[in-house]
Amino acid sequence: MIVPSFNGSSFLKYTPLGKHGALYFEIQVTIKPKKPTGLIWYTGNAYLGDYAMLGIRDGYAVFTMDLGDGPLSIRSPMQLALKEWHTIKVLRTGKQAILRIRGQPDVEGETSGAYVEMTLTEQLYVGGLPSDLLPNAGLEEIKGYSGCIQQILELDLKVFKSTFSTAEFDVSQQY
Repeated sequence: MIVPSFNGSSFLKYTPLGKHGALYFEIQVTIKPKKPTGLIWYTGNAYLGDYAMLGIRDGYAVFTMDLGDGPLSIRSPMQLALKEWHTIKVLRTGKQAILRIRGQPDVEGETSGAYVEMTLTEQLYVGGLPSDLLPNAGLEEIKGYSGCIQQILELDLKVFKSTFSTAEFDVSQQY
């Protein structure tokens, strides 16, 4: 099996989640991190304030979303072991989010604002962001991901195939 490997400045870009991600999405990734901090995926609009992202900060998986009226961040209860495979699922319905990691208790959170929809017109980035994309608040301390991403599923559809990406930068392959 060929698995994409990211070096901290690499990224893949996919089409936006669009309207079907406005009220609900479910994204699952299987990762093998080499470093304790990095951006796994990001989607949103840096200018409007609506965004969602999954990353690793100091070894903990962190999901952050903003529906336009303030961010919500939820963090895994335990650190992810480096150089081991982990399956992480993010479920979002309206203002509510669940972070689910195999072998750890679920973490739930809810935004405090009034908005329930998210405008996801921008691309889905995996592994990092291009340097010209302005980061949202809280994103600047999470740099690009270093490690492998075996799969990414959105609503049980495999979206993580290099043939589906609309752009890539410096991604290598691990066999």
